Amino acid sequence: MPPIAASCCCDVIVIGAGPAGTAAASVLARAGRQTLILARTGQERPRPRETAPVALASLLAAIGVAGTDLARFAQPCPWRGEDAHPACLQIDRAGLSVALLAAAKRAGALVIPARASAIRFETAQDPVHVTLEDGRVLAAAMLIDASGARQVIRRALRLHRRRLSPPLLAWRGEVAAALEGARFETLSDGWLFLAGADGRTSWTSLRHSAGPAPVEGRDILPPTAWDVGWYLVRPVAGPDWRLAGEAGGRLDPAWGQGLCFAVASGIAAARSSLATQATPAAAALLAATYDGWFADRLLEAAATLRTRYAAAGIALGLPPQQAGRPLRRREQAHG
Repeated sequence: MPPIAASCCCDVIVIGAGPAGTAAASVLARAGRQTLILARTGQERPRPRETAPVALASLLAAIGVAGTDLARFAQPCPWRGEDAHPACLQIDRAGLSVALLAAAKRAGALVIPARASAIRFETAQDPVHVTLEDGRVLAAAMLIDASGARQVIRRALRLHRRRLSPPLLAWRGEVAAALEGARFETLSDGWLFLAGADGRTSWTSLRHSAGPAPVEGRDILPPTAWDVGWYLVRPVAGPDWRLAGEAGGRLDPAWGQGLCFAVASGIAAARSSLATQATPAAAALLAATYDGWFADRLLEAAATLRTRYAAAGIALGLPPQQAGRPLRRREQAHG
């Protein structure tokens, strides 16, 4: 193939400006790498507040989001009910996105308001070329895909997406209700999670029957449905690319660690990329190390969540012998 003339060259291109992508970009830019973020334009649609473990605060502090920045979009939320859970955080997702993107920009990352339409990988010694929807071509030594469900690299390289559950659909919304704190309720055909503060209660429901669980209160944000089926992409790393967040794998919201894992995987992908650029001869080993870390974290969490569902009498329809099945060596290397 003839060489491609790039209109812009940099060290790393990050696809996506969600928690995983902005976390990766902050780490890379702080390390002095020329970092470009490809982000969708337009204002985020209103969405119910999300709940995350307090450990998220430590992860965010590591990439420059703490103190007053954190207080703008997060507030403590105690657990209610019989289960003994540590306190959690209620997160305004739009506020989180603003803070994370601002931190990445402060670190020196540049944002290009465009989407990738094509990716071309050359040899290990050549840069990765990303063609934008407007025809511009960008080149970088490393590419991090944090595009979520778009899964740009998986589609470009035709990577295998290993399904870990049958299709699952969750619902979420927000109502005017006086609940203070968080509560998880087991239903006959699924579960309902509620978290409230300041007269607003965000809720998430997963059921095998059609439609969400009934929640009392006037709708502030009407119920919306989204795909939450479990999966793991194989592999999630190559010599000059990494997948982070839902671009690489996902479990349903009952896991409770989705935001933490997105930020942690973005940080890990960035650090792995930095190590690869510092030691090119170890590129394959570093890719395999990141791939193993990502896969092990997700599969261990999947096994734990299956156990919790089984104890609560919630059936996912997955054969028990598949729970927590370790990856074979060939699957780790080649998907």
